[in-house]
Amino acid sequence: MEHLGRGGAAAGAPLAAAGADAGTFGRILLDQGLVTEAQLSRALDIQRERSRRGDFARLGHILVELRFVTPEQVQQVLEAQAIRILACVDCASQYNVRGYRPQARYECPKCHGALAPAEALKNVAVQDQLEVVAPADDARAELRRDDTLLDQSNTAKIRALRVLGKYQILGEIARGGMGIIYKARQMDLDRVVALKTLRQEELRKPDAAERFRGEAQAVAQLRHPNIVAVHEVGQVQGIEYFTMEFIEGLPLDRLIIRERFGAQRAVEVVTPIAEALEYAHRQNVVHRDLKPGNIILDREGTPFLVDFGIAKRIDKRLERDDEEDLLGSIPYMAPEYVEGAAYDELCDLYSLGVVLYEVLCGHGTLPVYDDDTRRFLEKIVRGDLVAIRDRLPDLDPELARIVDTMTAPRARRYRSMREVVVDLRRWLVQRAPARAAGEPAAAAAPPLPPLSGAEAALSGATTSVARRPRPPQVISAALVLALLGAGAALYRTRADLGARQGQLDLQARAHRDELCRELYQQALTLVELDQGARALEHCSRALERLDPPAAPATAPWPLLGDLYRLRATLREAQGAPGADDDRRRAADLDDV
Repeated sequence: MEHLGRGGAAAGAPLAAAGADAGTFGRILLDQGLVTEAQLSRALDIQRERSRRGDFARLGHILVELRFVTPEQVQQVLEAQAIRILACVDCASQYNVRGYRPQARYECPKCHGALAPAEALKNVAVQDQLEVVAPADDARAELRRDDTLLDQSNTAKIRALRVLGKYQILGEIARGGMGIIYKARQMDLDRVVALKTLRQEELRKPDAAERFRGEAQAVAQLRHPNIVAVHEVGQVQGIEYFTMEFIEGLPLDRLIIRERFGAQRAVEVVTPIAEALEYAHRQNVVHRDLKPGNIILDREGTPFLVDFGIAKRIDKRLERDDEEDLLGSIPYMAPEYVEGAAYDELCDLYSLGVVLYEVLCGHGTLPVYDDDTRRFLEKIVRGDLVAIRDRLPDLDPELARIVDTMTAPRARRYRSMREVVVDLRRWLVQRAPARAAGEPAAAAAPPLPPLSGAEAALSGATTSVARRPRPPQVISAALVLALLGAGAALYRTRADLGARQGQLDLQARAHRDELCRELYQQALTLVELDQGARALEHCSRALERLDPPAAPATAPWPLLGDLYRLRATLREAQGAPGADDDRRRAADLDDV
């Protein structure tokens, strides 16, 4: 966003120390009297310290966080540098655009949505800095006036503070509990990559850096068309990182916020991911954090499995070490993992079943949920799931059976990801549209690789991948054993949950807050772009999670009152009922 060059001794000590020259972001801030030298110096110190830890925050973002300037003032300074922040009307991503021209059309590199000026900025977080293509002459300019004018490969120089070894940091893609993912340019090969660093908080944990590096190296061995490839694992000045193939597209969780997927499309997206996981499992690697946010669809709609940051080689231990954290996202955790078992392939399988359930039913619609973390985990362990046919009565019975079997208790779940792939492929083939007369038959799906001896023993397969029926007495015995152990297991689980309650509460609340903050920011951007109906939908989705009627009495989300006020304004503008109730609720929260 901002460029601090070299030289500029007249700028004063703080800017000289940062190497800024006249005309740069920091210099303009001082010239316009928006900050003092002391304030700018403090922001630069924070930026350097965060950069040292692998958190490459932009100067403007830090100044807004410190409340030294407003987002509108950041935009004012950027415009003095011939830069304008544009926001996507579809995915709400923001970009710095150099050489902005009001008469030109601009396109989001991620989702192809239109980019438009965000007049009333609420934040200055941008994913990249884009430049207008410079036409060779006036004739070319006339021909290209109505075309997309963004050259994604021509990104402005990044100042020294936003360089990690041979990588220039172009923008922030995502920030999660384990790490931060950036869009970066690998300078020696001149290619764009996704670069992930380990958060400073994680480094405080014993052996965290070693585990981060070891797990990334394990994933680097995976080569599959639907798995984002790991390019390099390394360390620069104590900062652990690894780089991955950069996929220009949108995560599945964003897509299912925007639109409802039909059954055919949902299965077409999930099947390649199941195939990718089946391959990873054969390489003895499990993902451990399967969720819609870790599946990206590129511009052609091809799904990719990303963020193997907490993946690991499969450990055949039956129990998890006491020191081992409960990792991943709670809504997608398998019951046996919550209960204390070590993570394995069938835990990935369960998580993918929850993903398929959510894609079919709509964003945030899960087979099991509770606002209280303890009750939520106990419901997962007990298997208190809402059957998918209860939510979608018209869903094809065979597809419903597949989803139910993926999310079933371990004893009744599919025995391997291979079985899931076979059933999903069969479902797609059976529902393929009838061929017109004389039309050639579609190519058959590529054969699955042969089962290893261990897989064959696990799945009960010999010459066929289909599951062999189990004798009734075996099923009965298994059921009796399961019932006998259920009480003791649940008792042990309650005790274990008490010990982990603080960690899980924080994780669940952070997951909820991150989602709701994103929905709120997207709603604000949509308001700025005159998309009131869609903004209202985003507000309601956030409020469903933040303030449900049966929610326990807890400290309210900091922006809850603002969210109610925004929805009140939107409801009034759309002529929808409930605006007065929202305003009363906001006023009540102001008094809390």
